[in-house]
Amino acid sequence: MSMEYSNEKTEKNSVELLGEAVKNILCGTPSKLPVEDAGAYSKVFLAFNSFVDEIQSANISLKAEETDSASYSAPDANILVVDDSSINLMIFEDLAAPLGSKVESLDSGAKCVQSCKEKKYDIIFVDHLMPEMDGVETFHHIKEDSDSLNKETPIIILTANTDDGAKEEYMKEGFSDYLGKPMKPEKLLSMIKQYLPKELIKASLGEASEGEEKEESPIEKIKAISVLDVDSGMEFAGSEKLYLKVAAEFAETAPSRADKIETLYETMAIREYTIEVHALKSSARLVGAKDLSNLAKEMEDAGNANDMDKIEGFTSKLLADYRKLAQRLSEVFAVKKDLKKISDEAISNAVDALMEMVDGFDFDSVDCIMDRLSQYLMPEKFSETYINLKTMVAEVARDDILELLNKYKESCQ
Repeated sequence: MSMEYSNEKTEKNSVELLGEAVKNILCGTPSKLPVEDAGAYSKVFLAFNSFVDEIQSANISLKAEETDSASYSAPDANILVVDDSSINLMIFEDLAAPLGSKVESLDSGAKCVQSCKEKKYDIIFVDHLMPEMDGVETFHHIKEDSDSLNKETPIIILTANTDDGAKEEYMKEGFSDYLGKPMKPEKLLSMIKQYLPKELIKASLGEASEGEEKEESPIEKIKAISVLDVDSGMEFAGSEKLYLKVAAEFAETAPSRADKIETLYETMAIREYTIEVHALKSSARLVGAKDLSNLAKEMEDAGNANDMDKIEGFTSKLLADYRKLAQRLSEVFAVKKDLKKISDEAISNAVDALMEMVDGFDFDSVDCIMDRLSQYLMPEKFSETYINLKTMVAEVARDDILELLNKYKESCQ
């Protein structure tokens, strides 16, 4: 082996390792890189490992805060959020949903001021930059208007302004607190808990009453599926919550994906068939379906080698195993029926917001938008994009998501 080839191989391996390490961070499972034999990348790896040390330190306190902030409910609380962006309102509603509170959303300062004359809220969140009446003006109307019912209500400003001294300026105006955008779930829930009246804070979420039989959890039901290595899937996902989301999306998208593989096989569209089984290899691995993933890899290799005998011999088994697993998983998750139609404008807004958030690696907000979209019936023009999008989001495939959404936008022009 020549030295030149050896150096090229080391560089290629280093790039691949770095890519995997970045993906691990996005999945919430940061890990260090081996500095030995990294060649020209050794300094990069050292700097990356220092970054991982900082992330891991931050994650310790982050998880503690998230556990505390989500360990309560507030079903009797009345929360008002004001923002001219419908996407931001949607994200807020989803982030606050675990509390069971009544969340009212308004899209302008003027509507907020009027509503505050008619109803008493327990806490108010208001965006700073809004047309006509901004958040600061809205705040002063609420606090100073003689007929306002919310002069003593805590009001928190929502803003993307994270410059040094910004918080102090908002506090000087009289705001109770400041919450940066994009909103993080643990920060929002912690702040709501801090400012709600104590009598509205209820016991820990999910605790069964005395004598009440606890229902088997989704993760326990999935662990009963013998063909799944749930621990392996959890390791890829980084958390139980994300693993359940991946498993649910695997079950939901499987019928159409299996039908597509079958059609491509029957029409001998081997190139497209190979691409689809490659995707199945990855998604099956993410849920811990090792045997299915390995079989999909065999079919991918057969497709690349144009080995028709192998494709014809094992595709039926691949599809049968895929559909059987999807059926088992679909029984774990509730099937949503009678979904409402979503407008083209709402889809366009969601796509724009998703592209902005994915580009900024804000996958918490991406999950919120995807959760909201799942409550609607997708139009035929967007349905295939939506199916692919769910898989890519589950895999945190940033570049693939941006490419997919760009193609969709181009198709709409």
